[in-house]
Amino acid sequence: MMQVVSENSEAEIKRHAAEVEIKMAWRRLTANVLRIAAGAGKPHLILDQIADYAKATRDYEAATGSPFHAEGHLAHYANADVALLEYRDWVDPLSMETDEHYAERKIIDGAMRVHAGYLLDQLTQVSSAEKLMSEGIREKRFGRK
Repeated sequence: MMQVVSENSEAEIKRHAAEVEIKMAWRRLTANVLRIAAGAGKPHLILDQIADYAKATRDYEAATGSPFHAEGHLAHYANADVALLEYRDWVDPLSMETDEHYAERKIIDGAMRVHAGYLLDQLTQVSSAEKLMSEGIREKRFGRK
């Protein structure tokens, strides 16, 4: 009798499923906060989205026996380029490795950091972020040096 053996163990499958739940809960929360900050979004969902994220991290711990370590994961989960490549498998990752794309990312990242800096009156952060935005605008207009 031949037995089929899965490449992934049951524990690995559970860990992966729990990570996906964390990633999606974090993305929903992050996207909503960004939209709210831009004057759109759904403020009434924030508490539920926070609770969903917290539940997903507890479920991860229950599934794996160890806590979820957010360091290194949350920025990755909220990265627009990473999400785009996950959702649109026809997009060639190399098409995103252009000077223009990098310049646009600098502008967007800088703008988000400026906004965050003003929210907390962190003028050093604002100044640094404005430089990043300006660099991106310059590179978009004239190309990378």
